[in-house]
Formats: sequence, structure tokens, C-alpha cells
Amino acid sequence: MDQRSLRGPRPPRRWRLWLLRLLLLLGALYASLLVCWDASRLGLLQSSIASSSSPKSKPSVASSVDLAAIPPKSQAELEQEAELHARSVKMLTVETAGQRNWRCIGWRATGDCSPHGPREPQNDQGCLKPVPNGESGYCEVEDVDSGERFRVMRRYCNSLKHDAHFRCKDAASFISFPLKAQEAVNKAQVPEFTLPNMDTTKRDGIVMVVYPKLLASAYATIKALREVLDCQLPIEIWFRPKELFNFPAALAPLQELADNPSYRGDITFHEINDAWAT
Repeated sequence: MDQRSLRGPRPPRRWRLWLLRLLLLLGALYASLLVCWDASRLGLLQSSIASSSSPKSKPSVASSVDLAAIPPKSQAELEQEAELHARSVKMLTVETAGQRNWRCIGWRATGDCSPHGPREPQNDQGCLKPVPNGESGYCEVEDVDSGERFRVMRRYCNSLKHDAHFRCKDAASFISFPLKAQEAVNKAQVPEFTLPNMDTTKRDGIVMVVYPKLLASAYATIKALREVLDCQLPIEIWFRPKELFNFPAALAPLQELADNPSYRGDITFHEINDAWAT
């Protein structure tokens, strides 16, 4: 007998079973996709019906207007707006200053070499940028608590020396200077107060701040104090080296007075190197 007949029928191959399973899986996946697609169609249909039944909303102004089509303002229009705004900015006086919480707005340039001249907004500057020499205008500041705006540090085109620089961010310190000066006066009136750089046993003294145009006046004043009035109070002469740079021998006459042995009372010289001093 043949050995093949004794082994019985051959079992089906495994790849046929795997193919059948794969076909069943693909069929189930296809059916689920059809169900999801029908459900999505129904949802879209319902949303379109709801939107068609609701009243139509008006298009927004931003969507109906092309912002790029708006022409830029002319220089005349900008100057007119700046002029109208300037009329609402008040003048700050000592009486209205007081203790306030200030915020810098910026430098406002004006024409006619006057802080009261017509506005020139094209030359405005921010608070941190130095104001160019030769420009007239003012710093605009705002009282944070009340919202009021004021003009401070008003400047003509020739108000300051050519080497003097300032920024509007310093406006708050400028405004508070009278208050701090009054505090210094009140402090100096205390009996125990003494001047710096002076002998603590001497309370009174004379302080002079000089620059090239005042040297002759200071010289005459010191001679009158020492020779005419017989004043023996110590004298402090303060000066900025930068202002005397082009006049190297400017202090020589005053130095001769300080070295005069017939004068009683010290005459001393002190440099002003503070960046805030202008």
C-alpha cells in the first residue's frame, strides 16, 4: 500500500487562514468607516440647518473696511493734532507741583525758537533720548494719580550751553528740585548743622559757583569782602572743569587771592563732577 494514503488528508495551509482573517478585519473596518461618515454627514446637515434658521449677523466693521486702503495722515494733519493736544497740556507752577507721582511722556518740540511756539511733532523725542542742542520745546509729564498732563523743563533754542545735555526722563527730579532745595534750607537752619568740607568748629561760610563769565565778578566780590568789609569767613569756590577747559588760566586771579597772606580766612577750590550739574 502507498504510504501517502496511510497518512490521511493534508491539512489546509496556514496562509489561507490568515488571509481569511485579514479579509474579515478589512470588512469590519470598512463598515465602521461608513457608519462614521454617515454620522458626520448628519451632523453637518443639522449645523447648516441651524445656521440657516438663525438670523444673519452683520459683518464687522474691521472685516468690511480695508485698513490698508486708509491713506496716511499728512504732515499738516499731524501738526494740527499735536497743536490741539498741546492746548490741553497745562503749565506746571511751583504752587501746583507739590508731591506727585510723575510719569514721563516725552519731549515735545516747538518752532520759532520758543517753548510756546507752534508744535513740530516730527522732532519729538522719547523720554530716554537726549534732547538735541538748539531745539526748543518742553517735556510732557503726567500725574499718574490724576491723569493731568503738564509742560515742564521748557526750553528756548539757546537756553542751555552747547555742551549741556538732558533727557525728559529726568523731569521728575527737575520738578522735585524746589522741594528738595527747601528741605536743604530747613536742614541748614538746624543749630547742629555744619557745611561739608569745612572745619566743624566754624559754622558760617560763603559758597560761590563760578564759570568764565562770572570770574571777574567773583574776583571783585572776594576783594570787597576781604579789604572793604574785613570779612574773614571761609570761602568755597566751586567750578566745573569742563566749563573752564578752554580757559586753563581762568582761576589764576582767584588763586592769587587765596594765596594772599594778608587775607584772613580760607579760600578753597572744589570741582563739580556730578553728571547732573549742567
